[in-house]
Amino acid sequence: MACRLPGAEDGAGDLWNLLASGTDAVTPIPPERWDHRSWYDPDPTAPGKTRQREAGMLGRIDRFDAAHFGISPREAEAMDPQQRILLETVWQALEDAGELGHPSHGGRVGVFVGLYNNNYGLIGRGSPEPAAIGGWSASGTHTSIAAGRISFTFGFTGPAMAVDTACSSSLVAVHLAMQSLRNGECDLAIAAGVHLLLSPLGLVASSKLG
Repeated sequence: MACRLPGAEDGAGDLWNLLASGTDAVTPIPPERWDHRSWYDPDPTAPGKTRQREAGMLGRIDRFDAAHFGISPREAEAMDPQQRILLETVWQALEDAGELGHPSHGGRVGVFVGLYNNNYGLIGRGSPEPAAIGGWSASGTHTSIAAGRISFTFGFTGPAMAVDTACSSSLVAVHLAMQSLRNGECDLAIAAGVHLLLSPLGLVASSKLG
């Protein structure tokens, strides 16, 4: 397994320490995401404002070793950080399982990814000015690409599926991975999930829902 979580960014050992210590990983939204002060209003009906000033935020999301995965700098910039994190954590999980370089590497491996957030497109990073739009602008931000990119990068030939069932997406990805193994559709399965808050717009909407 591999994971990167708020307050536990260096793997499962960090997660265990976080849980054992009872540390609260919810913190004020850092300024490198957005200025929460300009978006905050205690009145949930205030137009364009949110009641949320705190969240569980993952750090270092702008760091990515594109060359390691054979990805050009321009393509990496167009990629949603969620796709980058998935590639990195899948690599780490395969290392942890002793599967990198194993005969199964590049074989019938299924990939099931739970995700539904597309904030990167909302903030315009993956959708530049019309004259600058290229193929990477689409492949970098569409959630459906996330599973296929993993399969392509590692040479997997099993099922590849992005799963969007809102808050249960990762759990459903685990279910589908197990089901695929039991049905003999793949010999090894990767179940993954990712969720990054990159824009305050979703928090504005959730505040309006109450």
